[in-house]
Amino acid sequence: MEIEKSMDSSLEFILKKQQNHYRILKAIYDAGSNEYTPINIDRLGRKIGFTQQEIDDAELYLLGQGLIDRFTDQGSIRLTHRGTVEVENSVLHPDKPTEHFSIQVIQNFYSTVGAVQTGSSNTANSNQSVETIPTKSLGGYQSEQCAWCHGSGIMHGSRGETFCGCCKGQGYVEVLQPSKQCPQCNGTGTKTGGYDFNNRKDLCFICGGTGWSLRKK
Repeated sequence: MEIEKSMDSSLEFILKKQQNHYRILKAIYDAGSNEYTPINIDRLGRKIGFTQQEIDDAELYLLGQGLIDRFTDQGSIRLTHRGTVEVENSVLHPDKPTEHFSIQVIQNFYSTVGAVQTGSSNTANSNQSVETIPTKSLGGYQSEQCAWCHGSGIMHGSRGETFCGCCKGQGYVEVLQPSKQCPQCNGTGTKTGGYDFNNRKDLCFICGGTGWSLRKK
C-alpha cells in the first residue's frame, strides 16, 4: 500500500512538472518567438503565473531537449525549429503524444473539465479550449512587449552586447491598462513603419520606440 501511494505521488509530481514545461513552451510559441525572434522567458513565465523555480526548471528541460535555445545570458531565449514542430503537432493532434509530451500532459492543458485518465483502455472525454493568459486589469499597469527589440531586451545588430535603450534592456515596458498602441507609429515603434531597427533616427518620438501609449517612464 505504501509503495502504491509513493508511486502515485511520484507520477503526480512528474505529470505536474511536464504540464508546467508544456505550458511555458506553448506560451513561448503563442508570444511569437521563433528562430529569429527571442523573448525573455523569466518575464513571460511570471506573466502567466509561474514561480522563478518553475521557470528555471522548465527552461533547463526545454534547453536540454533542444526545444529552445539561449539568445543571451540575460534571460532571452528563442524557440527552435524542433520546439515549433513540437507545439504544432500537439495542437494538430491533441489525441496523440508528441516526442516529448504524453497525451495526459497535452489533454490536461486543453481540458476545461474533469481529469485526464491514464491507462491504455481509458479515454479522456472533455471539452477543449485553448488556455488563455489572465485578463488584464483595468486601470493598472501591466507588462507589454517592447516593439523596438521584440521582447529580447537587446539592441538589434549588437550580437547581444548592447541593451535596448527603449525598454532599458527589460524586453517589456509597463503600460496603463487597457493597453493602447501608439497612434503615431501604430505600435511599430518606428517613424516610418519600415522596421529599420538598426537606425536610431527612425525611433518614434511619441512612444520612444516601445510601440505603446501611456507607459511608465
